[in-house]
Amino acid sequence: MKTPVRLANTLKVMMEDTALEQISVKALTEEVSINRQTFYYYFRNVYDLLAEIYLNEKIPNLNEAKTWEQVLTAIFAYTDNNLAFIRNTLSSIGRDLFKEFIYSALYRSHLRLLNEHKHADKLSHDDKKFIASLYAPMFANIIVQYAEGVIKTPPLQLIEQLKVLLGNYLREAVDNIINYRNKKGVTNERL
Repeated sequence: MKTPVRLANTLKVMMEDTALEQISVKALTEEVSINRQTFYYYFRNVYDLLAEIYLNEKIPNLNEAKTWEQVLTAIFAYTDNNLAFIRNTLSSIGRDLFKEFIYSALYRSHLRLLNEHKHADKLSHDDKKFIASLYAPMFANIIVQYAEGVIKTPPLQLIEQLKVLLGNYLREAVDNIINYRNKKGVTNERL
């Protein structure tokens, strides 16, 4: 296993029970059995390593999700499986790294779901980006609040509540844009 990956895996394990600010480069390199100079060859500091983790982190089953409910299920499962690490990230100076990671995953997933929609060809790329940028922050905020323990509702119950509130919001958004354009007699006018 390559040194940056070993460092990343070790930092994740250490952050399961230690705050990021309490983890030194010395402690991390001793755990990985490398010298400090090797660490600094790859990273400037522990925060740089944390950023690298979130840049390369993958959420299992996310790319296979066919509905927004499956997207949320995959993200909640990832969050539950990494909860101590995530909570320590959120209580550190690196808290925005997790928020950006979740937002990006949700944004990309929304774009993918919109591109797979049966009427995807009737939407411009800007339309899809607009829809994704509208819903991704809302869901990201819910995930962050869940990870912080603010929202205590179990994920499956929370997803059911969101289904009641939102219905099939992606289909409705696509239909609304198409109907709007049909009424106006235009095909790709910006909203």
